[in-house]
Amino acid sequence: MENDKLTATITINPNDFLTPLQATLGECSNAVFTGLAVLDTITELPEFIHGEDNFMMHQPYGAVMTTDQRKIHYKSWLIRKGFEDLIKAVTTMLIDIYRVLSINSKLKNTKTWGEFQELISTPDYEATLKHYPDLIKLIKPYLTDDLLLEKEINSINRVRRCLVHRNGFATPIDFYKGDKSLILNWVFFKFVYKENGGEEEMKEMMLMTGKGQIEMTQEKRTKEFLENERIEISYQLFNELIMTCFLFGQDLISKLKIGGQK
Repeated sequence: MENDKLTATITINPNDFLTPLQATLGECSNAVFTGLAVLDTITELPEFIHGEDNFMMHQPYGAVMTTDQRKIHYKSWLIRKGFEDLIKAVTTMLIDIYRVLSINSKLKNTKTWGEFQELISTPDYEATLKHYPDLIKLIKPYLTDDLLLEKEINSINRVRRCLVHRNGFATPIDFYKGDKSLILNWVFFKFVYKENGGEEEMKEMMLMTGKGQIEMTQEKRTKEFLENERIEISYQLFNELIMTCFLFGQDLISKLKIGGQK
């Protein structure tokens, strides 16, 4: 028995990598939607806003603002947090992929069953310290082809940095090399109703009365923010960004080769 070799097989289901991506995008979408819906219905705020400690209403916690001013600040904060969660969702997925790739690369140096158990059970905290750009670079050698939506995710990340570090006002620091503005890129699913040689874009549910047909096309769209322009994002656009992130994840796992570098 001492000379017998123990073998183990790790089976990876690539779709499992989409689970944390979907969960974070779902939480993000619901939080942004709820916040914006509340903003649309609120007309006034209580005179005092505080918790159990009534003495915490000094500056800056209880800065004097009108209801409209508070709503503007909250919407800006909400969109900023939403963009942070978009990149968090993508990054969480990439961290999981990187962990698996790291384990796979170390398997060949594992000689005993104990070493194998330790390898797969020890948390890889180093992976959680890496940011989106670094993780993409580390994972690219394991992809069978170029990513279709990398440009879009990179642009979402640039807008996130602007929202977080420059309070949402576009500056040359945020521009991609050679650009004269901050450009947001994403994909959009366009539904078109065609009948008798004509066509009409569907923006809501409609009743089909003839022999027409509905076609769906995927378009790449852009939004430009000039220098010193404040970033404004609608909920419709934010939902399209969520879909862009999910499609990025699907494209990535379809091209992922766990077995080794291409």
